[in-house]
Amino acid sequence: MFTFFIIILLIVVGGFFWLSTQSGKFNVFRKRVIHASPETLFALVSDYKTWPEWTPWLAHEPDCTLTFSEHTDQEGSWYRWDGKLIGAGKMTQNTLQAPERIDAKLEFTRPMRSNCDVYWDFVAVEGGTEVTWGMRGEMPFFLRWMARKMDGMVGPDYTIGLAKLALQAGDQSDPMALTYDGIVEVPVQPYISLPWEGSLDDIGSAMQQGYPKLMAAVQEHGLVLSAEPLALYHKVNLKKRWVKCEMALPVQATQPIDGFNSGELAAQRYLRTTLRGDYAHLKRAWHAAFAHLKMRKLKFKWPQPMLERYVADPAEQQGLDLVTQLDIPLK
Repeated sequence: MFTFFIIILLIVVGGFFWLSTQSGKFNVFRKRVIHASPETLFALVSDYKTWPEWTPWLAHEPDCTLTFSEHTDQEGSWYRWDGKLIGAGKMTQNTLQAPERIDAKLEFTRPMRSNCDVYWDFVAVEGGTEVTWGMRGEMPFFLRWMARKMDGMVGPDYTIGLAKLALQAGDQSDPMALTYDGIVEVPVQPYISLPWEGSLDDIGSAMQQGYPKLMAAVQEHGLVLSAEPLALYHKVNLKKRWVKCEMALPVQATQPIDGFNSGELAAQRYLRTTLRGDYAHLKRAWHAAFAHLKMRKLKFKWPQPMLERYVADPAEQQGLDLVTQLDIPLK
């Protein structure tokens, strides 16, 4: 018993020592050039009444309760949110230096209490404005280990928010839109597929070669398509940028075809997120999809594959007309 106590004490002391060597400070920011003037963008960001149209978090819960100060575009203006999914908090304008800089205070009250500083910079550049959206603060002692994770946790949301802000300002140069469609029930889906394993950097070219081969096999053997093309992601390692997947075409009935796999997706519930925009946005879309899964306290069904359903043909559609559905299997 004494030995066990000593071991626990050493672990606790070691934990305290390790935390004391860590910096709890963080500074997360993202930049984007938006084809609009600093004056236009400053006016949008400095008026809290516009935030529901483009902030990435409110999209997870559009019906959450919002409360605004009497004036929403002045120093001292504020807005509060209170939701079941996104928690609760308050944002207050500290300083407005039109059209160059905004500083604000961000206070979270639920699911945990914390404060940090939010800042915006608007710099005129050729073709528009370089917009920087950032957040800086310091984690409490026992949460210092989270400081290094903040960029990965918050940075993709800032990128999504800047894309939505660009659309709000009329910039259609690289549009991106996300919708959270909720839980969908998908019946049994037979399919033929080509397995692929390799770097995420190469998956685009692999799909450009793979899907035409699949379509040719379908036509040659007289198979009937039953749904849009899809990809089945069995394993993904973002740190190593490695993926194991299948490129697939759903068909009414399968048959053995040399060089191709035949399979069947069981009837399954999925949490669906829809991306409208270029495939380059898929990584951020998956980040948002899993954030939504966590907010709703749903569980991923392992080892069922995650799915991308390519609703629109990239050879025919682009911009917001290029639609991809992201399906996370649920327990």
